[in-house]
Amino acid sequence: MKKNWHIFLRAQAGFTFIELLVVTVIIGVLASVVMVSFVSSSEHTRDARRKKDLAALQAALEVYKLNTGAYPSHTLCNAAATWPGCRTPWIPGMNDDYISELPQDPRQNATTFIGNSDEPEYTYNYIRTSETSYHLLTRLENVDDDLVNGDEFGYTGEGIYVVTQPK
Repeated sequence: MKKNWHIFLRAQAGFTFIELLVVTVIIGVLASVVMVSFVSSSEHTRDARRKKDLAALQAALEVYKLNTGAYPSHTLCNAAATWPGCRTPWIPGMNDDYISELPQDPRQNATTFIGNSDEPEYTYNYIRTSETSYHLLTRLENVDDDLVNGDEFGYTGEGIYVVTQPK
């Protein structure tokens, strides 16, 4: 009798393959839900910074216009321009009197070159449409954002957000 009891305990000592598989699948599903949530949160955070950066640029441009009577001219350069001929500031005339530093997109880094990637371009652009009007553009990662309005101004591409003056 004692011998049979020992065999029974030994047979019940581990987990079955099915139990281990079920636990692994549950952990995998939970991890994927957390990752999707994290990525979405990061995109929204970067988009919020983009909007804030364009608002700061807009305020600096208004001060510039008050001082000079017109908005600065624009060049073919943008915030990510790294080719020869494109110098900082990427908005001519914007110096410390107007803004301490011209912002760069949160996804930009020194190795990013516009047009050399299959990924969408994330940068800031300034276009003076006249002495009294301009467009500031960026691309939002959340293409379904309520503020995506590039089509209204003739800019193609997903997620284009345009700030204009006059509004």
